[in-house]
Amino acid sequence: FKKNKKAKMEAETARIEAEQDRIEQEKLAEQKKQEEINRQEEEERRKFKEAMDAQRELDKIEEEKARKEKIEEMKKKDKQMRSTKSAGGKCQACGLKKCKKSCMFFGS
Repeated sequence: FKKNKKAKMEAETARIEAEQDRIEQEKLAEQKKQEEINRQEEEERRKFKEAMDAQRELDKIEEEKARKEKIEEMKKKDKQMRSTKSAGGKCQACGLKKCKKSCMFFGS
């Protein structure tokens, strides 16, 4: 009777150890899976951050370009306003290429 009990105990211990090994293997597999998911998410975040930084840089360059164009346009406008001649080379007062004596810009 003792041998039978001892054999049952050993079989039960072996079964428990096998079950513990199986559970440990499942935990390790789940942990590896989670680590892979975390690594992929981190990579995605890094790529997204990189893309956003690049987009911000492009926006900044575009803003700077627009600002410079606006300044150039304002300079051009100011020069036009101060000039007696229009862009076509005609007088802004009388509209002729060569002003008559009656024009206020005659001789300028």
